[in-house]
Amino acid sequence: MSILKIKATSRRITHTSGLLLLALLVSACSTEINPEQRGVSSAKNVPDPPCTVAGYFKSNEPGKYYQCIYSSAQGRWLKKLFSCPSGQNFDEVAQKCK
Repeated sequence: MSILKIKATSRRITHTSGLLLLALLVSACSTEINPEQRGVSSAKNVPDPPCTVAGYFKSNEPGKYYQCIYSSAQGRWLKKLFSCPSGQNFDEVAQKCK
């Protein structure tokens, strides 16, 4: 192989590598990052913890709360989801929507 062919091949590889690197940089800059990747949690996406005791608890979803009940017939905890009236949130201390 002659020196000219080696140089031409080397330039093509360098050119292709440069284009590939540029494409990767552009795609990284234009990729949408979800809130969790930015370190911001979205309460809507955080699931409520599993039930381990009976009672009413504020949900991670605004305006909602849930009741935990143990079903001996099913041998497991059940969760019933409720909604507060518009503009209200569940107060765990008062055990009602406010």
